[in-house]
This record gives sequence, structure tokens and C-alpha cells, in this order.
Amino acid sequence: MSSSAISLCSNALQQLGDDPIASFSLSEGKRARLCGNIWPQVRDYLLRKHAWPCARKRLILAPEATAPTFDWGYSFVLPGDWLRNLQVGQRGERPNFELEGRKIYADTATLYLVYVWRNEDPALWDSLLCDLACAELQARLAYPITQSASLAQLKRQEADQMLREAKSIAGQDNEPEEWGDSPFTDVRY
Repeated sequence: MSSSAISLCSNALQQLGDDPIASFSLSEGKRARLCGNIWPQVRDYLLRKHAWPCARKRLILAPEATAPTFDWGYSFVLPGDWLRNLQVGQRGERPNFELEGRKIYADTATLYLVYVWRNEDPALWDSLLCDLACAELQARLAYPITQSASLAQLKRQEADQMLREAKSIAGQDNEPEEWGDSPFTDVRY
């Protein structure tokens, strides 16, 4: 079964002992509005927290027609779905750059970018990320739904622990990063 924002919020509500929702519409009531308000924050928070494989994109950016006023030769507009840089430049090449607002300034005419994008479709997410989203929703909804500070604290601890575990597991999906030769590592061996 594929996940959606509605199903993740409904699962979180049910695990808190409340009724599920069928939409974020106002006709569903206070719980649906609350979920509709919280969901985008939870989604972006979790996507920014780790380099999830389901939320990575690669682009080659072209510079803007007008160069920056000073310090840098080129400016590049970040994609509209950008949440976080993972790599600027090609692997092994680290150009000097500066992030300012929604732009990257650099002295290279072409900019290679690997970034976390705002993947708004949980059906495309890893199952661990979906479980984590449900746990984070529970943590944020616990007090408004149940009025229990102790349950809210417990759900926060569970979500934080699940985040650590999910990041650890997701981090094992790729080959380990190799460190190049360096005078610092050479002196040790």
C-alpha cells in the first residue's frame, strides 16, 4: 500500500487514539486543519534532516545573465524545489561558492549540484521515511489531540530515536565515502 500525506496523518491520529481523516479540508474539522497545517512543516523538516535517497536530485545549473556586483564571477538560482545542498561541484572538485538567499555565487561558469528536493509524494518515499513521518506527526500532534504532556514527551522521544535509527540505516545504502590521500592521513601510516 502506498503512502500519502493523508494516510500518514490518519495513521498518526489513530495511533494517538483519535479518528482518521479523509482529507485536509475544513469540513473534516479541527483535526484535519491541524494536520494540514503541520504536514508541510514535518515533510520539509524530515527531508532536510538527512540525505534520503528518495529525495536527491542532480542538476547542472547555468549562470544568470547578470553577474554579482562583486566578489564572485557568476550567480546561480537554486531550483524551486531545493531544500538543502548535498554536493556543489563534481565529485572530487570542490569549487569555492557561497549560498546567499536562493542563489549560489561561484567563480565557475557551470555549477554541478546535488541537492535534497521537496519530494511531496510519500508514495515515492522509502518505507523508513514514511514510518518516521508518522512518528514525527504523532510527536507534534500528541499534545493538541490528547492534551497529555507526558504522552507528547514520550512521542517526541520515540520520534527522535526513530530518526537516529532511520538515518543510520539509510546511510548504509551507499558505498562508504573514500578519503583521498592527505598529509594528515599519510603521517599516521
